[in-house]
Amino acid sequence: HVLVVAAGRLEISVTNVEGRRLIVAYLGPGRVSSLVPVIDGRPSTYTATAHDDETAVLLIPREVFLATMRDEPALAQGVIAHLCRRARNAYNFLADSSLLPSQQRIARLLLSLHRASAGRVRGSAGFSVDLSQESLAGMLSVSRQRLNLELKSLEREGVLRLAYARIDVIDAPALARIAGE
Repeated sequence: HVLVVAAGRLEISVTNVEGRRLIVAYLGPGRVSSLVPVIDGRPSTYTATAHDDETAVLLIPREVFLATMRDEPALAQGVIAHLCRRARNAYNFLADSSLLPSQQRIARLLLSLHRASAGRVRGSAGFSVDLSQESLAGMLSVSRQRLNLELKSLEREGVLRLAYARIDVIDAPALARIAGE
């Protein structure tokens, strides 16, 4: 099935044989998952899990989706463009993971999560990211302790404020400078 998030958030993760987990993404309403396994007919390489009790997902059966792609070339072109964006994002993530300092990676992730959200904005200079530090650490493939050290440093600099399962970015332009944007 193609998964379309109708409400809430869907966590996309990969777990290795030792049980170590990497959170690849959180998908909000309107976002789509499972395109590659539906198109190529092979098993998925990741797990999709409802992030909260409010999550609702629309399932589109493989046969229906493939038939619609054959009948609607615009849909097929849109799917190809979407998969190309995902490939570019994956390549950028790999490069960032290997080449950038942790604080810059954190800044880029926070900005990326903000852009992907439904625009939960706190004033013109800030915004909030409603995820736990454990979830963010899983997305960055760093320890929660390492993430907390970097976040505390950004908090001391006046860039953000830490709250329970939420980060309030109070100086988005400063965060963008740290991200290299």
